[in-house]
Amino acid sequence: MANHLLPSTTKKAIETIVGYRFKNPNYLWEALQAHGSHVTKIDGRFIGEGNKRLALVGDSVLRLVLLGDWYPSSFYTAGATPVLVKLLSNEYLDKRGRELGLETFIVKNLAQGKVVYKRTMASTMEGILGAIYLDSGKNLEKVESSMSTMGIKYKWTDDLTMNREKVSPDPK
Repeated sequence: MANHLLPSTTKKAIETIVGYRFKNPNYLWEALQAHGSHVTKIDGRFIGEGNKRLALVGDSVLRLVLLGDWYPSSFYTAGATPVLVKLLSNEYLDKRGRELGLETFIVKNLAQGKVVYKRTMASTMEGILGAIYLDSGKNLEKVESSMSTMGIKYKWTDDLTMNREKVSPDPK
């Protein structure tokens, strides 16, 4: 199929949700493409796997920002691991994406009807973070700011008395 353009109302709504203004809306448009959507090219570039490429970038950036925030704390690695596993999980990203209302903006796989599956929402969340990273000139501070706006954050404690084996990951 030919190029499709991101509707300006969609762009504005998502920019408000994520707290970032896109210079190149094609990144955002790609982030909204579920695998198997009818959009196969954006700006002349083939995107046959939807937002999967951006989601890989976004997953790595999400992990890097979370670890960058964790590193200066005194939070034990044994306690950090379950927190990271939760914040990086499809379940958590799916939940946050739905709470933000992003399912209405995803360009779905036509064979799946109107359903947005958990993995699709998680990939879209990761894709949006990847889009912000690339659009901002690979600025991690911009990604971190958007993550905070989207509610993807964790307050790492410096309490050295914390029991390392009994940490309960609750990012709120």
